[in-house]
Amino acid sequence: MQTDGVGVPQVTSGLRLTGVRLNIRKIALFGGMGFGILAVAFGVFLGLTIPHQDKALQGTTLAGTDVSNMSRDEITQVVRNFAAGIKLSATYDGQTVDVPLKDIGAELNVDQTVQDVLSLNGKRTNFSLADLWINRQIHLATSYQSSDIQAWLNKAFPAASKTVKDAAIAYNGSQFVVTPSETGQQPKAADLIAGLNDVLAKPGELNVKLNSTVLQPAVSDKAAKLAADYVNARLGLKLNLGLNGKLAFYAEPQDIAAWVTTQTNAKGELEVVLDKNKVEQFLNDQAAQFLPSRAVNKIVFVTPGGQDVTLQDGQDGYALVNISPVADALITAVNNNQNLDQALQAAESGFTTETIKPEGESWIDVNLSTQTTSLYTGNRLLVSYLISSGTSVTPTYPGTFKITRKVQHEFMKDAPGNHIVDWVSYFDAAGRAFHATWWHHNFGHPMSHGCINMTYAAATAVYYFAPVGTKVVIHY
Repeated sequence: MQTDGVGVPQVTSGLRLTGVRLNIRKIALFGGMGFGILAVAFGVFLGLTIPHQDKALQGTTLAGTDVSNMSRDEITQVVRNFAAGIKLSATYDGQTVDVPLKDIGAELNVDQTVQDVLSLNGKRTNFSLADLWINRQIHLATSYQSSDIQAWLNKAFPAASKTVKDAAIAYNGSQFVVTPSETGQQPKAADLIAGLNDVLAKPGELNVKLNSTVLQPAVSDKAAKLAADYVNARLGLKLNLGLNGKLAFYAEPQDIAAWVTTQTNAKGELEVVLDKNKVEQFLNDQAAQFLPSRAVNKIVFVTPGGQDVTLQDGQDGYALVNISPVADALITAVNNNQNLDQALQAAESGFTTETIKPEGESWIDVNLSTQTTSLYTGNRLLVSYLISSGTSVTPTYPGTFKITRKVQHEFMKDAPGNHIVDWVSYFDAAGRAFHATWWHHNFGHPMSHGCINMTYAAATAVYYFAPVGTKVVIHY
């Protein structure tokens, strides 16, 4: 040791450097240990938090069951076990029924549930140390519609369910009267949905006690009475229609009543709406008797096989040329509760061709009361023909049949003359058929031995319209 001349000791430079080296070694040692610990911790963190392909993350639960680190196959088996263990039942009005999930449209989606587990249900977006403590709760994947569940409940408990009925109006031949409303009742779907969610959250057996829901009609008797009064005040209007400079016809109360439709608005009011199509049909039908001849459109039906079948031949004639504005004028007059004198205009008109493609099943309707046969595609009426069905002695029986065989020319012992009948389409085992008739033209009245007598044009149309297997509905 040395002094600086005043007795203050000085540390040599060699000793000072040695101390620095010792401190650096300590820092390096402890720094390396700390880095190693951090690296291990980070590795553990990544191992716990980074999604592994086809492995559930640590801390993942499915419907309350820990599925951490399970493989896809293991998770799938867990879900299937849950599905097999769910036993849901419902009790209503003293009656208990089982509730199969598939019957109410709530069957478990096994694949989607497994995928939700493996993808963290789509909620993972980044990594955080907080992930180490997150409890990832995944629910069993299913979907359902409350309307489907309600419909199932109504079917399962029919005796305790009552359909709600809105008040309405109906024409009794002289005026509109009110059809009273009725409240409804049904099992409460919300109760079963709550139970369904509980059993999905914790699979097992569960019985749900259902309460009743009282259904109130959307349209009250009072609202219907207002609508009936509104229409009845207008049934006596004088709505006169002229043609060729003179009065041709007028709308009677039953005609106005036939135009009436109703709709319910958001306030529960019954709004009266006049159907313009019905008004135009009334004008056409009434005016036809005053026209020299009436234009008839040609109707062509394209069969599912692509064949064009003429159901009605076109015919030139006369037609109303201002039917739409006249219909509008009639509707306005009724709405305003005002009388009307309106002139119709007619002119020579060529027919047009309407080509119709299938809109559903092709079928045939036979109305024995009106003596008509009508051809349909789905719910759309294509054409109607006057017919002659069987008499009371040899009747045509009502029922649902099918076209069984078709022959263009057939020998029938009950037919007059040479007994040859054309365009025959059989529809029952007793030999009854649609066919052309040449020995009478009294269509619209029962005349046959049980078959459906038709004009040649109508029988030909039915023959090509209806392949074997076509449904035939016969009724009064």
